[in-house]
Amino acid sequence: MHKTLLAIPAALIALLFTVTAVQAAPLPDGEAPAEVKVGLYITELSDLDLRANKFTITFWIWWLHDLPDYKPAETVEITNAAGAAEITSAYEYPEANGVYQGAKYRATVLKQWDIDNYPFDKQQLLVDIEENFLSPADLVFAVDDAGTKIDPRVTLQQWNITGFQVVPAAVEYPTVYGDPKLSGETSSYPAIIAEINLERNNPWWTLAKSLIGAITGFLLAMTAFLIRPDQLGDRLFLTTAAVFSVIGNQIVLDTFLPPVSGLPLVFKIQAITFLAIIASTFAQVLSSRGLRAGNVAAATRLDTTAALTIMALYIGTNTLLLIGANS
Repeated sequence: MHKTLLAIPAALIALLFTVTAVQAAPLPDGEAPAEVKVGLYITELSDLDLRANKFTITFWIWWLHDLPDYKPAETVEITNAAGAAEITSAYEYPEANGVYQGAKYRATVLKQWDIDNYPFDKQQLLVDIEENFLSPADLVFAVDDAGTKIDPRVTLQQWNITGFQVVPAAVEYPTVYGDPKLSGETSSYPAIIAEINLERNNPWWTLAKSLIGAITGFLLAMTAFLIRPDQLGDRLFLTTAAVFSVIGNQIVLDTFLPPVSGLPLVFKIQAITFLAIIASTFAQVLSSRGLRAGNVAAATRLDTTAALTIMALYIGTNTLLLIGANS
């Protein structure tokens, strides 16, 4: 930033960490907590990795306050980061109404993606920035809403950014971390939480790409009904190919979607496709046996009824699932 007056390398910040803890002493009892105005300007969002449950963010953060010994760049922490955040730049200089400080952070942040309705999912990215030493009785954060924004040049290939806000919070823990200065069984720390709301662009195209193997498998299974019932070997060849097509599709999905305990939308469609292939194979075997037994009319009727019923149930069930995912 062009206003930077003093750059503090990340290594120096780490060395001064202990000193800061002494300088930023708690306020005497009875005094009102100091207000620290804080703002955030996000310059990068990248590496949204569903499989690894993480994303990368770069942002400027600034603080305006009247606490001369308070060094927030040295005492705040991104608590949901995958590791220590990298501070690439930091600055500080006095203002008429207090001290103005800032820093630029880059961090990989953990995120449990909700993929129940993938690819019609909506996600919220959270960045938890927490003061490590002082309590809400010592200071409170107030958000600089006017300056808190996402850079308009930040774009995501598969997502639209639908909302952004920063909210102050007080995070409570069921421990005092052995600190003799704290009483009781809990401790709390002031924090701000950056909330970034995302919505997928072109979800229908993403759905088609994600389920191309399943769709192909279902069509192969249905195409088998067009072969004469007495050619069971040719029919089973197509249904076997259909099974492998769906299995291949599942393997592809598992490479980029995170492990889940439930059954997301695309996995439900996969399961329904497997059932449709099994049902079609069973119906084709029965019609072939009926034909060999001389029941030509019954075999033909079974073939037609099974094909129409399986197709109607498959389309109807998946339509209901897609309507539910979009509601």
